[in-house]
Order: sequence, then C-alpha cells, then structure tokens
Amino acid sequence: MCYHWGFLNTIIMKPVKVIDFILNQEKKWNYMSEGLEVSILKYKRPLIEATKYCKLLKKPITLGIFIPCSESGEILSEFKEFEYSVGSDEDYNNYLKNHKIAKEGVLFDNFYCKKDDDGKLCLFNKNYEYPIAFIEPTFVWGRTNEFTIEDIVEKNPRLDLFIFNENAKSQFFKAE
Repeated sequence: MCYHWGFLNTIIMKPVKVIDFILNQEKKWNYMSEGLEVSILKYKRPLIEATKYCKLLKKPITLGIFIPCSESGEILSEFKEFEYSVGSDEDYNNYLKNHKIAKEGVLFDNFYCKKDDDGKLCLFNKNYEYPIAFIEPTFVWGRTNEFTIEDIVEKNPRLDLFIFNENAKSQFFKAE
C-alpha cells in the first residue's frame, strides 16, 4: 500500500495542543499557498484569525497586559495629556508617546493596583475583592513568571474576571 507522506504525517503524530497545531498549520499553508491566486487565498482568513488568536494566547503574562507599565515594568500613573509638564517639550512628548504605547499593551479590562491589608502592592480586579497577583517586590503570577495567557484560559477558575479589551481584540481581528 502506498501512502502520501503528508497524509501519513497527519495520522502518526504526537498529540499536541490545539494552539500549537494551528500555528503549525499556518506554516504549512504559507508554504503551500506560494504563487496561488488571490481568490484562493480568501479561504485562508479563518486560519489567519485563529493563528493571531493563538499567538495572543502564547504571550507571557506580564503586569503590562493588565495595567499600563513602562518597558522596565514600572507602573505608569493615570495621565492627562495636558497636565503641566516639568522639563522640556521633548521629554513631555516622549512621556506621552510611551504612555500611549503602554496603554495599547494592556489586554484586559477592569484591573488596577492598590495595597492590600498587609500593605503590599497587589493587582486587583474591579469585580473581585481579593488580590489577583502580588506586585511588590516584583510582579509574580503564580509562583513563577513562566505563564502565558493560555494558562489563564486553561487553569483559572475565575475566567469571568479576564475580559479582553479592544486592544486585544484588534490583535487577532485586524485586517491583513
């Protein structure tokens, strides 16, 4: 009996997570679709959106996906664009730019920081009275910082607290 190797590869393989499978299919589609007409490529759209969503789920959990933070992880306070600024206009404009970039990196709604009863700075959700994570001395999600957004989806019993905002949605629904 003769098997096509591509067909055989799809039958004999290790079980993988759906996310990894979709990301692998994107690689295969990109290879197969080279030189195809644009009309055929319209069928690729669901794969593109699924792939973008998978890439979003693979992002590591950082404080910056919950509240605006600088590149070094420092929490940025609420900022009004026309506040009096100390320093040069260039410093002010850089701060504005960095604050805008930080806000675009926030993927979930309803999170804020405050000190808990023990005086430790924590991450809270507006719809939950207990801390979600500790921020001081450093931000830690769980016992390590090796988690991804996918872990929130798979392992968090309070998934209702994690609502994607428009920034997140635009990452997997934006047009190519």
